[in-house]
Amino acid sequence: MSSKKRKREAQEPTHVKNELDTSKPTAVFKPTEGRAYTVSIAVPGSIIANAQSPDLKTQLAGRIARALAVFCVDEVVVFDDGQTKKSGRQANDASNGQIQGQDRNTFTGYSDPNYFLMHVLSYLETPPYLRTMLFPMHPDFQVTLKFPTDTGPDNPEHQGLTASPVAPSAPREEGGYYWGYDVRSASSLSAVLTECSFDGGYDVTFGTSERGVPISALQEPSPNLLPVPQFNHLLIVFGGIAGLEVAVNADDELQKMGVTEPSGLFDYWVDLCPGQGSRTIRTEEAVWLGLMGLRNIALSKGKKRG
Repeated sequence: MSSKKRKREAQEPTHVKNELDTSKPTAVFKPTEGRAYTVSIAVPGSIIANAQSPDLKTQLAGRIARALAVFCVDEVVVFDDGQTKKSGRQANDASNGQIQGQDRNTFTGYSDPNYFLMHVLSYLETPPYLRTMLFPMHPDFQVTLKFPTDTGPDNPEHQGLTASPVAPSAPREEGGYYWGYDVRSASSLSAVLTECSFDGGYDVTFGTSERGVPISALQEPSPNLLPVPQFNHLLIVFGGIAGLEVAVNADDELQKMGVTEPSGLFDYWVDLCPGQGSRTIRTEEAVWLGLMGLRNIALSKGKKRG
C-alpha cells in the first residue's frame, strides 16, 4: 500500500506541487513608513439623481466607496453643482408609486441626492461591526444591507492590530496605515476649495475634463506644463454628467468673481481618458480612472512622515 502511494507521489507533476494557492487574497496592505500627505476627491451629489432606482443609486455610491478604499483616499467631498434643483425636490418613486418628500427620515435618494450620497458613503466607510451602533436603521441603507462587507477599507483586526483611541490622523502619519476616509459636504464648487479642513488647504489640485491635457503629459517633461511638485494635500475634482462647467455657472461666489471657466480654478486640468470610445464617461468610472492615473504621482510626490 505504502509503495503504491510513493509511486503516485513520484509521478505527480512538479508544476502541481509548486502551484500557487490563489484561494485566499495575498495583497495585504503593509505600510513601510508613515505618510504626512493626504489624497482627497470631490464629486457632485447630482450623479445620484441620474440613477433611476434605489438599487442603482446605492450601487453607484458603493462603486465610489470601493474606489476610495482601494486607492487609500483620505477624504471625499460631496458638493452641490446646482443640478439637483432642476429636477425638483420631490420625485415619484416608480418602484412603489409613492412620493418621496424632503424629510430625511425617509429615503433621500430622490429628495436630496447630495445628502443621500454623503449618508451612504459614511455608512460604507464604517466597519461592519460598528454600523448598527453608529447608524440607526434608515431607508437610505435598505440596499446596502445586501452589499459585501469588503466595500469599505480594511478593518484594524484584518491587519492584526489592536484598536485603541488615537487621533484620526495618527495611524496614517505614524504608521502609514490606511484608516478610511472622511466625508465632507460643500454647498458649491468654490466651497470645495475654500472650506478645506486641512491646515494650509490643498496645495495641489486637479480638475478633470475631456477638454484638459492628457493625463500622461504629467509624466513627461514639457515647457508648457509645470511638473507636479511635492505636496501635503492633493485634491482631485470630478464633474457630473454635464461636467464642471455647470457647477461654475451655478456657483454664486464664482459668478461674482467673474469666473466663467473651471480650468482656471485648478493647478492642473486633465483629461483622464484621451480618445474615449463612448460619448461620456460616468463620474463613478472617472473616479477609478483618475485615481489610477494619478496613483504614481500621489505615491512619488506626497510628502512622507516628517
